[in-house]
Amino acid sequence: MAPPQLHHLAEGGPVRLAGLGVLLERLEHAAEGLFFPDVNTGWAVGDAGAIWFTNDGGTTWTQQPSGVAAAFNAVHVPTSEEGWAVGDAGVIVPFTMGTTATASEVAPTGFHLEPAYPNPFNPSTHLRFSLDAPGPVRFAVHDALGREVALLVDAPLTAGAHEVVFDAGRLPSGLYLARLTAGAQTQTRTLTPLR
Repeated sequence: MAPPQLHHLAEGGPVRLAGLGVLLERLEHAAEGLFFPDVNTGWAVGDAGAIWFTNDGGTTWTQQPSGVAAAFNAVHVPTSEEGWAVGDAGVIVPFTMGTTATASEVAPTGFHLEPAYPNPFNPSTHLRFSLDAPGPVRFAVHDALGREVALLVDAPLTAGAHEVVFDAGRLPSGLYLARLTAGAQTQTRTLTPLR
């Protein structure tokens, strides 16, 4: 049987698994990717490194620790014990049931700064990025005139996926730039805090 398709019934609400007739109640985080090799056994992945497992067709779910904060959007489990969760910016996390993945198991595919989520925001937003190599990182927020208004990271970091929270509670509404620099690589994203 082919894996079922995922159908969103409402933003942030429950999802129905076509062909299985199973209703997944909203888990701790929204389910973004599913893999069911049969009608009883399945895995779901979502935001903040969430991996869940069911062996009763989705009636109950057990969270599987991933050890990372990446947003996962797909999962594949070719054996009953080992699989991969795939996330934004090319993050791939292998996992074995009952164990936690370690940061060294995360395989970054390059230097990447994801769009802030949410954006626009009030008062804070999440900024996720991946590094292809360990080294010094500077991550700062600048106003429209180029002045630095916040320093989010100024330290050496490991290769892999990272996430920071930017709180703009003390800043006026407007357009800001989040600039990530690691070695000779730089990426910039726009931020829009609202009051």
